[in-house]
Amino acid sequence: MFYKKPLLLSNDFASKSMPLCHLRQLIDMGIHITPSEVNINVFDFTDFEGSFSLWECFSASLFQFMSRLDSRFNIELVLWENVPLDTNLLRAWLDPLIKHGIEVTNCKIRYSSSLGFVPSRNTEPFNDYKIIEDTGAMSVENLHLNFFGPSEICRQLSPQKPCINLDSIQYLDLSFNQLTDMDLRSIQFPKALKELNLSNNSISVFDSESLPFETLSELKILDLSNNNIMRLDICSPRDQICSSVQVLNLSGNFLSTYSPLFGGPLFSGLQEIDLSHNLISQLSGFTESLKRVNLTGNYITKQPEPSALCFSKNLEVLGIDRFLVDALYETENTQPSCKA
Repeated sequence: MFYKKPLLLSNDFASKSMPLCHLRQLIDMGIHITPSEVNINVFDFTDFEGSFSLWECFSASLFQFMSRLDSRFNIELVLWENVPLDTNLLRAWLDPLIKHGIEVTNCKIRYSSSLGFVPSRNTEPFNDYKIIEDTGAMSVENLHLNFFGPSEICRQLSPQKPCINLDSIQYLDLSFNQLTDMDLRSIQFPKALKELNLSNNSISVFDSESLPFETLSELKILDLSNNNIMRLDICSPRDQICSSVQVLNLSGNFLSTYSPLFGGPLFSGLQEIDLSHNLISQLSGFTESLKRVNLTGNYITKQPEPSALCFSKNLEVLGIDRFLVDALYETENTQPSCKA
């Protein structure tokens, strides 16, 4: 039963979740359950009385069952609109998982604006809980924080007594938080990050000081798509630093040029770049390490210089509009060293 299939546990009766009482009975009967993943989804988490009552349905055998699983363990918490997330309450809610040593693969916390509606009810402060202190922090591999806003994001990622172990986070999704380029300087990013999603925010300028590349030595994938980026400022002396970024997504912005990206060593190890759907009107050179380039959906109407159409032999995929195909074909015939 549930062999390699997802197991959903939720307080939303409209979902296809399994009643906890039934799951406890199966476990107590010794029935072997090997789900592909375990998902705990809490709808309206800021109805704290209802959220905390979820743990009342868990037994010791159920916690033991979850701690023995090799399957992924995922949590999704949907928060009430305009009700701040109390970190003490979040710590108290996570405490049973922390005490039983359950490691979480994906933790998604988002406000209900993503659902398109907010149920109508009056919220009252929930005081019937014990403040949890020094119980440690929950290990999370992938953390999603969406629809919070800049100040709340800074507060949730503060290293002061975090309820989530920031050092364990490898993927961080901060999309849809109205973050600006100045807000990025105030966020304390986890140092072990391998992938950072900053898409769908309000970033207008991106430079080497936007992110602490010196401390993000493991960062391989950076998503800045669907922002308001109009300028790349990566030409100061400080930019002698090198990042470990291999994949950069700048699609859906307002860039007219991309040459500053390759004016220094910051992105010298870049292997893939997405510049589609910008305002780029002229081609310029790329770094030798690039393997995949996407330039579709831009405004390149002028015949590029032959030197701009010379790509490294490492290039495997090039996404371009029809106008450039003929130019590349002609360049390839006249300059065999260039690769399209």
